[in-house]
Amino acid sequence: MNGFLQVFYVVFSAVITMMAVPNELLTFGSPILGMIALIPLFIAIYNSKSFKIAGHLTGLQLFLTHLLSSFWLGNFKDFAIFTLGASALAYYFFGFVFGNYLYAVFYYTDRNNPLKKFSVSCFKNPFTQILGFASIWTIYEWFKLTGWLAYPWGTLFMSCYKWHTLKQICSVTGVLGLTYLLALFSAVIAKGILLLPDVSKFKANDISLKSYKLTAVYCMTLFIVGCAFGVHEYKKQPEVVKELNVVMVQHNGNPWKPNGSKNIETSIIETEKGKAELEAQGKKCDIAIWNESVLSLGWMPEALNKIYKIFPRNISFVTYLENMDTPLLAGGPAHDEGDNNAQNAAILFGKDGSIVDFYGKMHLVPFAEEIPYANTKIVQKLLKRLLGFTNGWTSGKHFVIFTLTNEKGQDINFTTPVCFEDAFPDLCRELYNTGSEIFINITNDSWSNTKSAEYQHFVVSSFRTIEHKTTMIRSCTAGYSVVVNCNGDVIADMPVFQTGHLSTTVPIYERSNTIYSRYGDWIMAPVYLFVIFFFIIEFLWMLKEERKLQLAIQELYEENENDEEDQ
Repeated sequence: MNGFLQVFYVVFSAVITMMAVPNELLTFGSPILGMIALIPLFIAIYNSKSFKIAGHLTGLQLFLTHLLSSFWLGNFKDFAIFTLGASALAYYFFGFVFGNYLYAVFYYTDRNNPLKKFSVSCFKNPFTQILGFASIWTIYEWFKLTGWLAYPWGTLFMSCYKWHTLKQICSVTGVLGLTYLLALFSAVIAKGILLLPDVSKFKANDISLKSYKLTAVYCMTLFIVGCAFGVHEYKKQPEVVKELNVVMVQHNGNPWKPNGSKNIETSIIETEKGKAELEAQGKKCDIAIWNESVLSLGWMPEALNKIYKIFPRNISFVTYLENMDTPLLAGGPAHDEGDNNAQNAAILFGKDGSIVDFYGKMHLVPFAEEIPYANTKIVQKLLKRLLGFTNGWTSGKHFVIFTLTNEKGQDINFTTPVCFEDAFPDLCRELYNTGSEIFINITNDSWSNTKSAEYQHFVVSSFRTIEHKTTMIRSCTAGYSVVVNCNGDVIADMPVFQTGHLSTTVPIYERSNTIYSRYGDWIMAPVYLFVIFFFIIEFLWMLKEERKLQLAIQELYEENENDEEDQ
């Protein structure tokens, strides 16, 4: 395969991946496209002639996938140079490293044909190649989910949102179980395509053909078992033991032209409309939920006794809190006593208008909310030149669990992942294990100006409900504001980029510890073991081959010496 065709395959793979996840054309993506997205990449890497070429091809695929699926990061104003530009380049180099590992699977298993010429001898180890490819791709997406630079967008598992049965395996394996299955399916089909031209040369008992059939059966078995488990889980919902009457507000403000007073006024109006709707149904509002950016006029708690006693002018925020007789959860800057750095916080106000507690966002946006060495003079000077300012957020110090009482007198414990924290399985797992019965996410994605950004964030976060068999409320500046049940299905929502409110009753399920809640990403243990085992076996094989070569050379040398003596 020539270089131009390999590049075409990689571009094609990136386009399919982009279409598989939520995008401007397919609102919630396509699981079918997710199953075939890596086929062109597999073929392109298989036909590479060196580790370097395979690295560049994989880097290009990740680079293009990121640009095509997360193009809206370019709308992040002054930070676009970091959020889109720097991240796209990082994916290229990241892909180069992983591309070398992907190529190693083929390089070491095609022992008799290192130049990759098409012949029967090319296909000696389909089982190892297919499982190796799927395992390494799963490791790659695990890296995307983990650590300070984590960014779960553009991942294969996102394409499974509409596959209501299969995605239920997340309560056991987490989202990486979906990634592994999709990558495995692509690898099986791709290997079959590569085998097809020479299938007539195989004998019925050929080890390569048997290996491929075994792998295909293994793949289909996993899918069947996964779907059967999903059907069972989908039908069997946990018992609803409590209910929460909520009013969620979507004020739809412009984050680049903040108008704190207007945003609060709009939120007050929409809250009162929502409370009236619940009262008309004979229900009392248990909590009002505003979004991440609504309280922007000053830092809490000082601002509550100063700025918010005056603003908004029509009715001050403090006056409204004291008279609304309903707990309020809202986002805004806050700080601990003695700490002069602001945290991006979810703040709970009690019925009397006082601050009950707040949770400071712990996973800050890299290079936007948190910049390495931002306190050093050289970095501050650079930020001042590039962006015009040097300040940022400080991460929260600990997890916080809030408690409120519903109209029936039942206590409900909830946690509040802020902004894109609901996208990270490890962080939400820790929040859940504090004793949380429900996730309430407040976020501001309105700066993206695109529907695909809103729906991508929602889809990524929706898997948290399946992982822990719990409910999630998402109250956003411009959307996608929803209530999601324990199966990851939407049970109430609002249109994106519209001002409004949602008054609804939210089910609270009997709290249970799923396998994922207990053990997290345990699936990575067998994945890593397989990859390590593969490289150990191949290393031992190389030592064996080198020893055989040395013995052959020694025998040849001895034969030459004997010939010379005979002469």
